Amino acid sequence: MSSNSSFDTAIESFLVQRIVSILPASPSRRELLIQNGKLLRMIMEPPPKDSDPLRLLGGGSVKKSKKRLGKRMQEISRQSKKVHELAEKFYKEFLRADKPALTNAEYRVWKAKLDEGMKQHKERMAKEISQKVVQKLAAPSKYKRMAKALR
Repeated sequence: MSSNSSFDTAIESFLVQRIVSILPASPSRRELLIQNGKLLRMIMEPPPKDSDPLRLLGGGSVKKSKKRLGKRMQEISRQSKKVHELAEKFYKEFLRADKPALTNAEYRVWKAKLDEGMKQHKERMAKEISQKVVQKLAAPSKYKRMAKALR
């Protein structure tokens, strides 16, 4: 799982949290919110210190570092899969509350529309976030001005 896919997973997790918080409560909602929060924490937690390339140049073990990062990515992947399964269950419960005789074909059509909307929203969020990062990096920093004044 690359950092880009972690970024995508974080956005998807955020969107799931927003959707679930808007929809009415159901038995699986609480568990979904808990597991989704755990996924967000796992993604946002900084990587282990020994994975820093400069530390590895100073004598760290490359093999151990890769192993720790690999385990971390596997944990995130497993948690993401668990969240997806709980989200599917929650969405089905939500739809069956209105229509108990919901067919799998009807659910697939609804899910395809939801996935398309989430994809569009995810792309828009990623674009907005990257634009904000570029603006922050391009903006003059007060520390640069202070360093220039000290010269």
